[in-house]
Amino acid sequence: MTSEASLPCFTLDGERCTSMDALYDEVERCFGVKLNLSGNRIGDRGAIALGAALRELPKLTLVNLSNNSIGDKGAVALARALEGLPELSNLSLDHNQIGDKGATALCRVIKGHANMTEVGLSHNSISDLGIGPIAQAVTGMPYLNKLTLDHNSIGDVGAQALLKALPSMPCMVELPLAGNDISPSIMANIERIVPRVTEEE
Repeated sequence: MTSEASLPCFTLDGERCTSMDALYDEVERCFGVKLNLSGNRIGDRGAIALGAALRELPKLTLVNLSNNSIGDKGAVALARALEGLPELSNLSLDHNQIGDKGATALCRVIKGHANMTEVGLSHNSISDLGIGPIAQAVTGMPYLNKLTLDHNSIGDVGAQALLKALPSMPCMVELPLAGNDISPSIMANIERIVPRVTEEE
């Protein structure tokens, strides 16, 4: 088995790529299995362009698009492309501007990848309307061990949906939920199932 350290990775982390054409060309040439474009401020326009390139990279296992000012339009476009990556197991869209529409679109990606281990959606604008579908999507995921949802707009209704789904995820150990509007009693119930629900460092 190939060790994680030796897996090829394409990264522009923090490079602030401003040319979408150049970004598309570089990603299209990438034959690695990890794609890290965090901190490049690609926005919705860049996410839409990137979606077209991702379709040419079916071997990707990790996609990190955190801190890129991606909103619902970009998330919807990415979801269409990510559905076509059969090996995807790690998806990070933390620190963006994704709302309920984008989160709902991404549910198709989560549900369609039974081998998913980590999903990052912290620091977005997802409310109970978006968390309900996410809770349904992660129900029964056998390998999902980390789902970051801290600093969104989740209330008790969404938290209850997550609580209902948790017993069906045997590997879940990290579910950061700080920075939402969840009552202490429901948080306590979640903590009884998941060891880590506090804010990530």
